[in-house]
Amino acid sequence: MDNHQFYDHVPIISTFLEVVDDHRYSPLPNDWHIIVTDIRSSTGAISRGKYKEVNMAGASVITAICNEFSDLKLPFVFGGDGATIAIPNLDMDRVHGILKFCKTAVKNAYGLELSAGSIQVKQIRKQGYDVSLAKYRLSDLIQQAIFWGDGVSYAEEFIKSDSYTMRDVPPIEADFSGLECRWNRFPAKKDEIVAIIVRVMTTDQQEKSELYKFCLQKIEEIYGREDEAKPVTIDQLSLTGNPRFLNVEIKLRTEPSTLFKKIKYGLKVAYMQLAGRYLMKNSIETKNTRWGDYKKDFIRHADFRKFSDTLKLVITGSVDQRTALKNEFEPLFKEGKIVYGLSSSQDAISTCYVTDYQGYHIHFIDGADGGYAKAAQELKLRLKSIDQN
Repeated sequence: MDNHQFYDHVPIISTFLEVVDDHRYSPLPNDWHIIVTDIRSSTGAISRGKYKEVNMAGASVITAICNEFSDLKLPFVFGGDGATIAIPNLDMDRVHGILKFCKTAVKNAYGLELSAGSIQVKQIRKQGYDVSLAKYRLSDLIQQAIFWGDGVSYAEEFIKSDSYTMRDVPPIEADFSGLECRWNRFPAKKDEIVAIIVRVMTTDQQEKSELYKFCLQKIEEIYGREDEAKPVTIDQLSLTGNPRFLNVEIKLRTEPSTLFKKIKYGLKVAYMQLAGRYLMKNSIETKNTRWGDYKKDFIRHADFRKFSDTLKLVITGSVDQRTALKNEFEPLFKEGKIVYGLSSSQDAISTCYVTDYQGYHIHFIDGADGGYAKAAQELKLRLKSIDQN
């Protein structure tokens, strides 16, 4: 097997409950690299109303790296205010140059600080950590990467540390094609949208798997099956006409920015919004796209459940359901078995990566007012309280 094609051959999981079975994963090759990104002080940015900007910045590196190596299928996980990507040992100087450009583009467009970098899997294992990979089938066209192992968390801490720097790396302009943000918010079908993050603390792999399975089963028991808990439905999908929302995309997609580029791209987006409404409403079939299928495919390709060393979900439910879930999780936290974070909002939002309107388009779902970032902050506070004890 060609090492660069490793991801093509990793196991495919069809049922989400199976993502917590460590036997379903394949170890990442030693010479591969883990790329990690994170928006520093993301909760502060969100409190200033920049939740769409944080999500867009978090997805920017996924788009840039996948576009650069478009001949390869690369595994990635979107985390709200950041991302994790695994990549073969290719031209890493070029990868770092693209990451450096992303940092500058995010700073210029949104005034946010993007932490980004990479570490080789061999280095992760030398420190006593590990990372394996599988993929979860969203549809016949889309498989979502899932990571198992504490190597992901180690990579995050390593790259966010003060000792890691990309100060002397020259930037290489990134291609953000396909990074879109054109839908209205999705109001909660019940009381709220809740972002859930759970991390199991044990290092025993069997116990770890069993605890994650227990947590997933409790979530399903309380919130219902996928169709009941899914945060987005077809009837909620409407293209936005809000200039403020569209400007989030325009700012980043025109970096390095000029007034001419912004006006030109803004007119293009306005045209595509009008055309998109007409094409989808009337189920028009063009040369490459059956537009009547797009909203159905959006729902199938909605990335609202994931696993990357932690369990992460964005679902809809009631306040009582969130309270019931917290009552299930809190004893496990007090026993030192898990740490968790819950964050609620009134709406969900999407950030989209589209390479083919009829084929590959994936939609990253988050809570509108912080979602994953706020849940992660709550998880970190619980983790800190354990460390202090």
